[in-house]
Amino acid sequence: MKNNKKKVATLALTATMLAQTVVPCVTFAQGEVVGDEPAITKEGETNKEVNLDFSKLDKYLGEFGSSEEIDPFTSNYPEYLFKIYVALSMKETGMNLDLDEPKEATQEDVEKLYKDILSARRNEIIIPALEKNYPDDDLLLEGRGVEEADLETYVEKADNFFKGEGVNPRDIVDGKVEKETPEEPTDPAEPENPTDPENPTDPDEEVEDKKNELAEEVMKQLRDEESNKAFLEALSYKQEEFNNLLIQYKEKEEDLNKEEKDLNLVVNDMSLNVGTEEKLIINNPEEANLVYDIYENQDGAIALEGNTVKALKEGTAKVIVKGNKEGFKEKVVVATITVKETKEEDDRKHFSFTAHNLELRVGEEGQIKVDSSQNATFDFELFNKDNNVISLNGNKVKALKKGTQQVKVIGTLKDEHETTTMETLITVTVRDKEVTEEKDLETIKKDLIKDLKILENISGNRKEVFEKAINDAKDKDKAKEQFDLAKKEDDFKKKEIDKVNDIKNLSDEKKKELIKDIKDAETDKEVEKLVEKAKDLNEEAEDITLNTKVVYDKKDKEKATLEIKTIKPTDKKKVTVKVTSEDKDVKLDYEKEVDKDGKASIEVKRLKKDYRINVKVIVKEEGKDTLTKNKSVKIQKQDANVLEFEVKNIKLTKKSDDRYELTFTVKDAPKDMKIDVNGNNVKYNIDKDGNAKVVYDLRNLKNDTKLKLKITADGYKEFTYEKEVKDIKEIKTFNQYVVGYPDGTFGPERNITRAEAVAMFTRLVRGKVETTSRTTRYSDANNQWYSDALNYATDKGYISGYTDGRFNPNANMTREEFAQMISKYVSENVKKVEDNTLISFKDVSDKNWSKSAIQDALERGIIKGYEDGTFRGDRDITRAEAVRMLNRTFDRKTTEKSITKDIDAKTLNMFKDVIPKHWAFYEILDASNKHKANVTDDNRVWSK
Repeated sequence: MKNNKKKVATLALTATMLAQTVVPCVTFAQGEVVGDEPAITKEGETNKEVNLDFSKLDKYLGEFGSSEEIDPFTSNYPEYLFKIYVALSMKETGMNLDLDEPKEATQEDVEKLYKDILSARRNEIIIPALEKNYPDDDLLLEGRGVEEADLETYVEKADNFFKGEGVNPRDIVDGKVEKETPEEPTDPAEPENPTDPENPTDPDEEVEDKKNELAEEVMKQLRDEESNKAFLEALSYKQEEFNNLLIQYKEKEEDLNKEEKDLNLVVNDMSLNVGTEEKLIINNPEEANLVYDIYENQDGAIALEGNTVKALKEGTAKVIVKGNKEGFKEKVVVATITVKETKEEDDRKHFSFTAHNLELRVGEEGQIKVDSSQNATFDFELFNKDNNVISLNGNKVKALKKGTQQVKVIGTLKDEHETTTMETLITVTVRDKEVTEEKDLETIKKDLIKDLKILENISGNRKEVFEKAINDAKDKDKAKEQFDLAKKEDDFKKKEIDKVNDIKNLSDEKKKELIKDIKDAETDKEVEKLVEKAKDLNEEAEDITLNTKVVYDKKDKEKATLEIKTIKPTDKKKVTVKVTSEDKDVKLDYEKEVDKDGKASIEVKRLKKDYRINVKVIVKEEGKDTLTKNKSVKIQKQDANVLEFEVKNIKLTKKSDDRYELTFTVKDAPKDMKIDVNGNNVKYNIDKDGNAKVVYDLRNLKNDTKLKLKITADGYKEFTYEKEVKDIKEIKTFNQYVVGYPDGTFGPERNITRAEAVAMFTRLVRGKVETTSRTTRYSDANNQWYSDALNYATDKGYISGYTDGRFNPNANMTREEFAQMISKYVSENVKKVEDNTLISFKDVSDKNWSKSAIQDALERGIIKGYEDGTFRGDRDITRAEAVRMLNRTFDRKTTEKSITKDIDAKTLNMFKDVIPKHWAFYEILDASNKHKANVTDDNRVWSK
């Protein structure tokens, strides 16, 4: 109890202190125009030598190499890291950035910064670390009340304390070091929850006592009221949150004091044959969470995967099923598994059946249900005849009194060869009779109609039909029968509506329309048709793909391999392929799961005649119907021309104005192979590996001439290849659209303003830079270097500004604003990526104003987000991120393979802060250099 109260007090204190933290921001001066690109510079920036004394600060700056290593806005202690960042920048440049207008730093600035760092270190690192792992240490109370004059001494004392403990306080705040909490010994003579039955505790008084105790504990830590005045004022605003914490604590304590009920859990014994598998038969009416484990396993008779038992070899085993549910006592039950050896007879049938548990009330009658696909007979016997809970006549059961009774179900399967017997146990649970108050017919009708109106999945018209039927009923049973029909319809429609809601790519508007029609439907068939319609309307509904390829052996004409490619399996989706022969003369029955890529392959025989095989894909997904897709595949006869040439690396290169060179390789080339190019026989040699490497000169080809290649051999399909000469290369010019800064840097991690982003984008759209300054529709963007770009983007519908008539050109642009700006152009000019595995971002919901733009960019490969599956649209976009998104939008794909030895690197615009190892090096190289590239080549090789 005491520890819980401390935890609540600490939460309140911590929340208040965090609320006081102020994160300053860096403000840069407006950039000047450098060429076509406005450069962001720090006003007054200089490279003069820094002559400031940083000796006091060095012990805190030592763990950081430079200001470039710090991102102070993504940590648990933003003010501390921000001040370190400012100090490092001041040390490197001599400029004080902790101002609206950065200026040359003085020693007074250094001293002030030192005090700020001490204060931030205490507030964001030392105090939180003490609260987390040392809440009872005097150092914590001392830190909360320390005067500014004594702050340096206190921080040094605290750092020495953590050094003595062998921990870094920053690691504690980041959660890298957990507090070790030893278990407190308990007194066996003292009960855990002593209560006085004669003087029960009033819950309201107990909560009030807790509140008073907790408040006193907070006040003890704030004895020096004068020095903590600001803290106490802030704490008063947290009173509502403080009370909510106490209410939550009360609710948790009430839950713990609730009396736990007995859990009803029964598991049946099983008998299996070697090589088979079945799920455990469990009666779990309370739907408890279940854990399965093997208790005994004679000679490794079984294996257990979840609730599925696999029979490995003859023997017996016991499986434990442990049930847990809040409000119930934990229960453990045991099932005995018997595994028998199967006989080695091809025609022997595997006998199995499932018997279901039964639940009745005293005086009721019921039947034991047995499921079996085979023509078996079943007998039923009381397993324990002494408790008289039920009477049994065949599979008919009558409930006599409250309790449980097990029944042995004996199944017998006979055929002309043998008789097979299998036994299992089921449990009959009998509960007390329901005590119901006798009501008159009119009262029952009113109650039924009241319940009818609550049903959510049938329309008002359907409710009126059922209400009339209930009112017209002549007796209670007829009235109840009409309500049951309405409830059955409601349940059925709910399941079908859920299917419609589960369709991912159907618009909300269309879903609402279909759901309304389902609620109005009068028959089940109408409902099913509407659900099928919903599936058909799903723009990207998943279909089962089934691709097959027969690969014929080049050395053995009697062998072939069937290669199958279908959908990929998942943890919840099992995909198997089944292959059977359609020819009675060929025995083929093959079934196996596909691999992780959805592939499977089997060997088949070639005959002296053609024959066909059937390929079936079976998809089983948890909670869904099994889906199948069939395909008939022809296996060609032995003397058919079915082998395929493996031709690699076909390349046509222009060597001069009238000369082209054709090169390619034929793998495992047959000796009788003939090669024809434009009607000319081509000579070749086969190397020791069996490959033919062909080099052939073509002269006097004109731009309207086609290259025609044909390869033939006995037993092989004819290979043909055609190519238009004019399609050999397509050289495209890409203009420069960004520049760097005067100091030779690019600033890849710097943010860009809204005006700069629009200027970069429109420069690429229309292929030219902005013209003269002009008047715009925006009140804050007239007669500026970017005004023409804003007008162009507005006219095209790319931007619209704010509702108050402003554009706010000098504000930083966020990632989602950038995606919105390019979305219209992207949707009209960029194709969707077919193999995009990322469907959506987990931090972009339907409520997000820019979801449509983000989704368009994602589907077209313009954005890919972060490794954790988020997009972080509210973050300011960096220069490097903007360049990458624009390059993808305008098909600029420079890579390390694009720059060959023909390109003189000394002539390229490169920056000292963007090295080749930088993730955006080639993106920035592309954007900052005018170049020509072969767009028909995947490597996008630059040309002179």
